[in-house]
Amino acid sequence: MREQVRAWAPALVLITIWAALAILLGGAGFEGLLGADAHDYLRLARQWTAWAQGGPRPVMVEHPMGYPVLGALLGGAFGAEHPALRLVTGLSWVVLVLAVRSILHRQAGPGHRAGRYALLIVGGAPFVLRYAHTVMSDVPAMAAVLVATAATLRWNDGRRWPDLATAAAAGAMAVGLRTACAPLVLVLALTWPWGLPSGRRGWLWALAAIVALAGALLIAANAGLPALRTPLQEWSVPHMLARTHTSDDGVLRYTLPNVLYVLGVFVHPGLLPAGLLVLPFVRRVDARVPAVRLALVLLAAYLLLLAGLPFQNDRVLALGQPFAAIALFPAFGRALAWVEERGAARVPVMRALALVQLLLFVRAMAPFVRQAGEERELARMVRALRPQVVYTHGMGGPLMEQVPGVAVHELWYGRIARFEPGALVVVRPAALAGQWAGLPPATNWEAAIAQGARVLWHGPDGWVVAQLPRERR
Repeated sequence: MREQVRAWAPALVLITIWAALAILLGGAGFEGLLGADAHDYLRLARQWTAWAQGGPRPVMVEHPMGYPVLGALLGGAFGAEHPALRLVTGLSWVVLVLAVRSILHRQAGPGHRAGRYALLIVGGAPFVLRYAHTVMSDVPAMAAVLVATAATLRWNDGRRWPDLATAAAAGAMAVGLRTACAPLVLVLALTWPWGLPSGRRGWLWALAAIVALAGALLIAANAGLPALRTPLQEWSVPHMLARTHTSDDGVLRYTLPNVLYVLGVFVHPGLLPAGLLVLPFVRRVDARVPAVRLALVLLAAYLLLLAGLPFQNDRVLALGQPFAAIALFPAFGRALAWVEERGAARVPVMRALALVQLLLFVRAMAPFVRQAGEERELARMVRALRPQVVYTHGMGGPLMEQVPGVAVHELWYGRIARFEPGALVVVRPAALAGQWAGLPPATNWEAAIAQGARVLWHGPDGWVVAQLPRERR
């Protein structure tokens, strides 16, 4: 009995941590719903529940269906898709930390540090912890990829068929949760027939795998394949060096070119706050450890994909964080040893790092809590005005979820020749004038103004609610 309790203790501790933070965030008014994707996932989960009862099959173009399907399976019978999606994300965070702990414990160092490192550096990373409390597929996808990675390492060591089956199933689930996991699963699959090569052969294999992936990306990006209705269609080598990108997201301007931005996974305060301090302790010999070598190859493949896309997004970059953490684990041990040699105790150092990450998590969550409040406030205003039609950019998901019975149209999809009389328009004019100048969200707003739209209410963070003139009787 005592052994069973000891085996389950790490999971119970993690569940307690997640639940405590969820309660605190709930008290601050944040229940995991934020932005179009989160509300779309919830809407789709409810549509899958309705489909099981004879309704039409849900359709979603931009993301795989795995995450909303899980929400419907767990909560549909009780009408609790929202708590179910939050639970999926929370338990995935637990699985993510335990999978990293398993990899480190088995492959990359002493077990007594592996658990603490996995919890602090991966589970406690401000952005990872933030998305663990958001209705998004990011953390579930991360967890599935790490489970596939741990199973792949076990398969390469022992050649036991259950490990290969686990790796394949977890890899398939990862892609079903998030398309961006595909290159990671592909690299894992390349090791299944012969294992992970070592030495010079290993580096040649890694280079060949990355070159093959780059070739596949180039071919897919230029082939116009109907199945690739994703940002992959916009992947190109010039994007790696560019700081200004024009895409479906408008005109985006950044400080660093993509090729440098993606390397921030090792040092970004939201992803690896300790990374900058640990990097001086990295040694070439670290790559001899199979887990580190595999993590580096996976990370190189994923960063290659991100660098060629026409945007920079910390949410997308976060998928590579666990692999960067695994790669830095030996260096972290050297850094702690160096600190101890100079008279500092290890425990206070770890506690100080935990405190810094907690403060960074609070800072990272603050905009999410604020934005969720803005969405609710805008939805309350729209409900009070009782429109039949709403046009918006950036608030489509929240308004469809929180203002039922109203037809919501996004300004993003194309030119709107004529707006419905009396309809509301919910936009942020300042954002449209910058990022979206000359593109449908901005030109449609200009057309609404030309048709007589009048601002009724100025909301938080530059949002406005305007109303088009009603038809004269």
